[in-house]
Amino acid sequence: MGTTPYKPWSKSVVAGGVSLGEKFLPKRLLPVGAAGSLAEMSGDFAFFTPAALYLYAQMTDEPLGDFQHSIGSTESFYHFRFPHPLFSGLTTPCGDADWNHVLWAVERPVWDRFRDFYLSIMLLDPAARTAAQVAYTDVEVLDSLALLSGRPVVRPTLPVCGFGIDGSECRWAFRPSADPAKAPPRLVRLPPDAAMVKMANVYAGRKPR
Repeated sequence: MGTTPYKPWSKSVVAGGVSLGEKFLPKRLLPVGAAGSLAEMSGDFAFFTPAALYLYAQMTDEPLGDFQHSIGSTESFYHFRFPHPLFSGLTTPCGDADWNHVLWAVERPVWDRFRDFYLSIMLLDPAARTAAQVAYTDVEVLDSLALLSGRPVVRPTLPVCGFGIDGSECRWAFRPSADPAKAPPRLVRLPPDAAMVKMANVYAGRKPR
């Protein structure tokens, strides 16, 4: 999907070594049930978007399976598509805007471990002299479920984790919004960090193990 400045190896490279996961991992539909808002569910679930990685770093679901393996559990990943746009800047070149409407989630007790695991991922391409690491930005998005429920809410927003890319050619990160209902957090391209440029040069020319 999209044009990526990164060409990672055919298998994800993580802190623990070569990936053992599958490229696609089935996800469960978020059990919204009778909840009046996503905020009500935030005690049980942590919400995030990995869209930038899938759009611009050729990410697959392999690390999700790696995480399950690392904790010895088949911990579920959840997703839900909302009618209101939660993000902007995630439309693909072919016009698919679904990522702007989608949140993923994991159960709250494993969130810290999953976030730390995801942030350990490095994508390296020595031949192309590129390197990238998963990064993140905490942003507030519109609580679409609160609007759908029709219940009065003073500020229908929800804190989520927007995973991005700290790369040697550029960085992709979400720009927070003061009013997520009118202007959702936007994915923007930023100049690269000098440390990642240096890392790419260090690994340049090395063959994948």
